[in-house]
Amino acid sequence: MIAPCSCVGTNQWVHESCLKTYCLQYLATHAANAPSLRVACPICRSDYQITARGTSSAGWRDLLRWSSTDRQLLLRHARFFFLVAPLVASWVLAFSWLGSYWEDLYRNGPGEPLMEASAATDYESGPQVMPFKTFLLWLPATWAHFVESLVGDAAAADWQGNTAPPSTPPPPPPHAPPMQHPAGISKNWSLLYVWLQYAQWYKVLCWLMVLVLGGSEGLLPSSVREAFQVEELLLANDTRAQVFILGQCVPFILTKARHFLVTWTGSSWLVRLVFYSLFTSHFEVAFTLLCDAVVALHLLYDWASSATNDYRLRLNLNRLRSGYFAIASLRAHPTATAHAHAE
Repeated sequence: MIAPCSCVGTNQWVHESCLKTYCLQYLATHAANAPSLRVACPICRSDYQITARGTSSAGWRDLLRWSSTDRQLLLRHARFFFLVAPLVASWVLAFSWLGSYWEDLYRNGPGEPLMEASAATDYESGPQVMPFKTFLLWLPATWAHFVESLVGDAAAADWQGNTAPPSTPPPPPPHAPPMQHPAGISKNWSLLYVWLQYAQWYKVLCWLMVLVLGGSEGLLPSSVREAFQVEELLLANDTRAQVFILGQCVPFILTKARHFLVTWTGSSWLVRLVFYSLFTSHFEVAFTLLCDAVVALHLLYDWASSATNDYRLRLNLNRLRSGYFAIASLRAHPTATAHAHAE
């Protein structure tokens, strides 16, 4: 029995083996303080005095020793993988497509325009719409033709007041001609832009699948399901969570807001000025990939730091487990003191 902290009363004395087990579990789940072997008492919050006892010969062989505390380290790296892999795969795939587009642009030019330039005057004058009077005259003939196709000529004639329906209905109202794209983009860029949007959606879909697998009980064994619980990895570090959430939500919100405004208010000169001259699809793609790169680099740096930290942690855990590190007692046990006085 040792007294490793400032607690008094019934919490003052603990078994050294039990305390060592607690320290191992704490260090396995709190990697930030792992290399210094700093463990605090959960009650009085004072640090345990973990000191070296003798010389240590622990080395790379200690890394091959598997224990229950090492499972926490493995789970942390599995969560890093499931969090970073969709982001890195989407980023690499996007730049591979951009590389092919830039090579084709350099060799063959921008390609065909997305819309014909001859439609510019039609766009300025507005789409052609059927006059209201012609529309009212066109409705009865169309309805009579529909009735004729269902019940025959006689019923259609009776419905029209003994007047036979016209043999050929009038042509439908003409559609608006194709418009010239205000930004002047090509078909090649439009196709690439669509595929880049697909890559972003597939990235989000992968994360949703990871969250579902991590939160659904009974679908996977509990030991496997814990590896997909990436939300615990994000909540363990405030900076990591903020960088990930802001880096993914801000480009998504701006992109969808741009799509909505362009789709429903495309004829507005202000919208055309902002989204076809300033915040164009080229700027949107560059901003999205930049945010993905910042988030990916930050997560990879966190992962590399965690791997380096865990390497030193495993050495220290094995040293503590093997007896090379001991937890000092601040006071002598009363039984030991009584034995010393008796001798």
